[in-house]
Amino acid sequence: IRNNTYRIFPTHGDSMYPYPENCMVVAEYVTNWTILQNTPCIVILKTQQDFLFKMVSYLNGGFVLRSLNPLYKNQDVAPEDILEIWRYKSHMSEEIPLSDSPLESLVGIINDIKRDVSFLRQQNK
Repeated sequence: IRNNTYRIFPTHGDSMYPYPENCMVVAEYVTNWTILQNTPCIVILKTQQDFLFKMVSYLNGGFVLRSLNPLYKNQDVAPEDILEIWRYKSHMSEEIPLSDSPLESLVGIINDIKRDVSFLRQQNK
């Protein structure tokens, strides 16, 4: 681990819930991007001022960025649009995680149903 490069990134938004907003993600620099399969990573795009914290998979010569929050759509990104990728190692937060309330569980179930209905509609086109 001595020769590896690490960096800390502050998170924003709720796209990677249950990671709390404003937590600090400790990440390791990735040199071989093709090994990433459904891996939490920080992705720095050439076209953006900020970074993205997403689940990253390398598929068919490109990347799929996926949020843990089902309300966000997947994003396909070409390798030439990426400046750097940093693999998640740990995170720090001042928030104490709360257990899921019945309302949050219900929202999760509704989101799953919405995603299934959307998938079925696409299959019937």
